Amino acid sequence: MSQSIDKLLADLQSRDIAGIEFLKNEPALIPGIGSVTAPILARGNGGDRIFYIQSPLTRDTPPTQELWDAKELGGVPIHPIDDIVVTRNLPVASQQVLRWLS
Repeated sequence: MSQSIDKLLADLQSRDIAGIEFLKNEPALIPGIGSVTAPILARGNGGDRIFYIQSPLTRDTPPTQELWDAKELGGVPIHPIDDIVVTRNLPVASQQVLRWLS
């Protein structure tokens, strides 16, 4: 999963999207929980959004308990990106992220 995070992050950063910064393993403050480590954090004009790579066998299950709690609480939008999509069709994975940001 770490390779998929690196691959997706590199693609997103290479697009140089105005007003949005993509960060890896960045702490994000979640109201009611505190600081949560975001596998990919999109920080920009519309606030923070967290993205994580999901396994095709564990759909909609964040990789850590803290992300699970944050997703359930709903203070910051948290979105899964399928590992197979990143591996086989990186442009589609990046477009998913960009759609969630718009």
